[in-house]
Amino acid sequence: MGWNRRGTGAWGKPDTVLQGAYPLRSAPNNRGRMANLMKKQVSLLLAALLLLGVMGGCTQSAPPPTATPTPAQESPSAPPATEIALSKAYIIVQGYEWGPAIPKIVLEFAEDVSGFASDTFEVAFGSTKRTVKDVYSSDEDGNKAEGAGKHLTIEMAVKSSEASPFAYNMEKNVNTWAEQVDFTVTVASGKSFSVGGTAYQGGDMCSYSATAADRKVPQTASWVKDTVEYHEEGKDITLTRAAWAPEGADSDSGKNPLIIWLHGMGEGGTDIDIDLLGNEVTALTTENETNVQKYFATDGLAGAYVLAVQTPTMWMDIDGNSTFNNENLTLPAKQESWYTGALWHAITSYVEGNPDVDTSRIYVGGCSNGGYMTMNMMFEHGGYFAAFYPICEAYLNDCVSDEMIQQVKDYNIWFVQSADDGTVNPAEYGLPTYVRLLEAGALDVSYAPVAMKKNRPGVLLTCLCRPGDSDRLAREMLRHTSTFGVRRTDCPRYAMSVSSEEVETVYGPVPRKTGTGYGLVKSKPEYADLAAIAREKGVSLAEVRRAYEGAR
Repeated sequence: MGWNRRGTGAWGKPDTVLQGAYPLRSAPNNRGRMANLMKKQVSLLLAALLLLGVMGGCTQSAPPPTATPTPAQESPSAPPATEIALSKAYIIVQGYEWGPAIPKIVLEFAEDVSGFASDTFEVAFGSTKRTVKDVYSSDEDGNKAEGAGKHLTIEMAVKSSEASPFAYNMEKNVNTWAEQVDFTVTVASGKSFSVGGTAYQGGDMCSYSATAADRKVPQTASWVKDTVEYHEEGKDITLTRAAWAPEGADSDSGKNPLIIWLHGMGEGGTDIDIDLLGNEVTALTTENETNVQKYFATDGLAGAYVLAVQTPTMWMDIDGNSTFNNENLTLPAKQESWYTGALWHAITSYVEGNPDVDTSRIYVGGCSNGGYMTMNMMFEHGGYFAAFYPICEAYLNDCVSDEMIQQVKDYNIWFVQSADDGTVNPAEYGLPTYVRLLEAGALDVSYAPVAMKKNRPGVLLTCLCRPGDSDRLAREMLRHTSTFGVRRTDCPRYAMSVSSEEVETVYGPVPRKTGTGYGLVKSKPEYADLAAIAREKGVSLAEVRRAYEGAR
């Protein structure tokens, strides 16, 4: 079993996912040989019994006559299973919200394949039976082909718990490729197909152990992959990169934005495909149905470039030896990374080498460890980027000084996190930092996809601000988006009269706000206050909330 610690898709719920690689011990198919051997043994046994009966007749009186089954009355034996003559096989790997899976296998034969249908085969990965969706002639990459050929693709439904090509290295805390992925293909009962002049019937089967040489990842084939070296600060660091470009970007109407992705802890290493598939970075491109490129392919632009950078260990490494930088800290102190300088070099060298990047529209984000590194880059080089999207970020709030909050409070930041995240506790990381940013003067901003004129996809960006800030923020929206206009609406505000008081609980006083007006009275505690008490008392947020509900 292997588990993907953060195989979340770039935009899905950031949760721990169990994934398994289920090996099947592969061996030559001996079913036909064993069936023949058993038939010989049964024949010998019958002969021995018959001989004993004859010998018994020499010394005893003959028994009363009984009906003896004749060979014609015996049930015929099922024909022995035949091993399907398979020349080679490939597994097709694709990234999903929970991580990678195998939606297709491609079987290669010595002769043309014919006579099959979508229900001809049954497929099992180890003990897990897969659901077959379709079967068709193809090339060796699994693309449909017209007419009969030597390649046959079996397309299967995918689930987060089925047949992952990843295994989790518990010692290094990273995902790796499974050494082999074993599967069995069986002709379904009552079905048949042919390879050249050889016909195969129900029960015939073949087993295959797919290794790295049999693995195809078409989603990442169009990415340009390289490494970048960093030899400063007394360090010798090599980072792995992968860059994707929208088709026609070099000949469209202008310079294109850049989206940067920083992976989670489980995707560290030297194989960038682990990063691209483990976090479904492919969703940021047009290689995936859930891509976001449609939001950038506007005003004659081809879309946005995508850059993924991989560290050999993890972004939260303090010394290059996989030592977490959020442990044994003497506060106040920054939560520093061994790779800050190397990552900055990897990003800036890519931008300098691609003159088509719009340097006013560079966006950086990532999940968990990568969310931490997003915050780190914001604190260290914030003015370089147009916006930040930290997902379940792991930069300790206690390491963020008031000066750092003031430094970044006017940046465009989109925090994303599950309220019940069991790995990165929101109350210790993103949530209090978010609250402090609001308290420092940042206002709420919302972002939603909409259908525009002619049903074209677009984005509605709404900024709630003070009247005196409207001109400055309108200029920022015109600068950082493709829109030619910003609408301003002055909204009257209906507000209840708010008073504050404290409710005594077993964990001490809990502040409560009460609103009155328009014939209504309602009250509630602030989430930040409950979270602060939970941290101070070392209990869960739910326990503090229950204590509050019981006391009021």
